[in-house]
Amino acid sequence: MNIVRNCIAHGDRIPDKYFGAEGGRQGLAGPVNFITVLDDSLSFIVRKTLLRIVRDDLVENFKSKRESSRFWKKMGV
Repeated sequence: MNIVRNCIAHGDRIPDKYFGAEGGRQGLAGPVNFITVLDDSLSFIVRKTLLRIVRDDLVENFKSKRESSRFWKKMGV
């Protein structure tokens, strides 16, 4: 999976083998390729992040890039 991440990060073409069923995992409806696994993971992280921002009333901390940077700095990230 790091190879796919590196290709995305550096703007390189993702090798075809990562779009196929081989090398992935077995899902309920058959083989699942790496790209699908990454897509599912990303959507989970984004959804959980947005839900926490709304649930914990943190929206004000993300109104601008400056506010966001300040928030993460305060959190030690």
